[in-house]
Amino acid sequence: MNAQDSSQSEQCFVPETEESRRHRERRARRDWRRRLRLHVISRLTDDNLRDLLTRPAEERDEDRNILDMETVRQYVPLEFEGRPVPDIDAPEELTWATEEAVKKRLCGIESIYAYTWSQPYNRTTRLVALWYGEEEPQLPEFLQDVPYFELRLGRDPRNICPQVSCKILCVEPQSISAVMHPTRSFGSLGFLGLLEEDSHNGGRVRHVGVTVGHILDDSIEDIVEVETDDQMYSVQLHPAPNFERRGRRRPAFRNHLPRFRSCFDSICLLEADTLSAELMDLLHISNAIDCNALFSVPEGIPLVDSLWDPALLDSEHVLKSLTQMLPLEVHKHGAATGQTTGQLVDIEDLENNDSHLKQTLGDDTLAKQLVIEWLSPEKPFARDGDSGSLVYVKKNGKIVPLGIHHGSDEGLRLSYTYLLWSWCEELDRKLGLRLTFCPPGRCPN
Repeated sequence: MNAQDSSQSEQCFVPETEESRRHRERRARRDWRRRLRLHVISRLTDDNLRDLLTRPAEERDEDRNILDMETVRQYVPLEFEGRPVPDIDAPEELTWATEEAVKKRLCGIESIYAYTWSQPYNRTTRLVALWYGEEEPQLPEFLQDVPYFELRLGRDPRNICPQVSCKILCVEPQSISAVMHPTRSFGSLGFLGLLEEDSHNGGRVRHVGVTVGHILDDSIEDIVEVETDDQMYSVQLHPAPNFERRGRRRPAFRNHLPRFRSCFDSICLLEADTLSAELMDLLHISNAIDCNALFSVPEGIPLVDSLWDPALLDSEHVLKSLTQMLPLEVHKHGAATGQTTGQLVDIEDLENNDSHLKQTLGDDTLAKQLVIEWLSPEKPFARDGDSGSLVYVKKNGKIVPLGIHHGSDEGLRLSYTYLLWSWCEELDRKLGLRLTFCPPGRCPN
């Protein structure tokens, strides 16, 4: 290698930051746990599942995990791929693997559209399958008369309407801006984020605007304009690389996948580095953001990681904590209705017939949806034009983001939000990209 080649090589090398290293280690552990659960699932026959699911409440802890360690270790190994599986974690691993095995066996039932967890949380029943239609699904024999499992009539998911309108409304600055389509359909910009590549891919960090894709789906132009309460900005934004839609109703990075998954096909990130400094300042969320203020953050994680990273914690930790808080007051600021309040009443695991099959090109990221109840018919949580807005909780003066609003069922007075954790996990797994918030004090510009 000559001196010039050596110099170019050194210029291309981007040393890994401590924050990136911690993120990489967390990702490796999550992937390991996913493989561990697939291993446990592979060992569960129908008879095994029925035996585990029929264990009475007195043989389980408060989270419905089986207490008998001898039973647990029949399925969960002491170590896996060279890593120990400690006794404190093994019962929970068996619980999650058991539930995933049940979902895998029910994935051919089209009328089951989602799963949730029973409320109140301390009942014997834990896993609930939601179905719709004229006729109740027929369960396999191993699930019949099992107290742990419940089949519940839900709503018709076809009645959820994406809330994009042809109205033009102004919105307040310092919060959410309207994302305008040239045909004058509009939605809301959820937040200004930072999209960071892995260090081995260059470590580039760029600004993106986060919203839902159906705002762009009526045109193949993939262009939006930004409006605030005082003016329409002339700047036009385009989807970031890998997120172009071009009329396909899904981002480019998912075009090769055989099955549509609404949660991830709705991801839309807009290139925002071209915004003026004035507009960039306007779109920043305040320093009051704290993504994990509702949850207990493990020791050893620096405060800076905790504040801006919505996917810092494992999904089980987030879902378990949120479920125990229900009902929970939530808020959003949309382009159509401004500031509104609702009650988070349920968290759904969106069913996908391919999501449990290891061979399906790795398309098994957990897709979670938040169900939000309106306070009254006169006080809707969201209307046309609010799609894409950020849904969050207020706690001790902090803003705790939860997800991105995408639609409502006005007949049931319910609104629906994709869990931001699911989006971040999908970007990390498919593209090696890390999506975080960009408050003013952390902006790289």
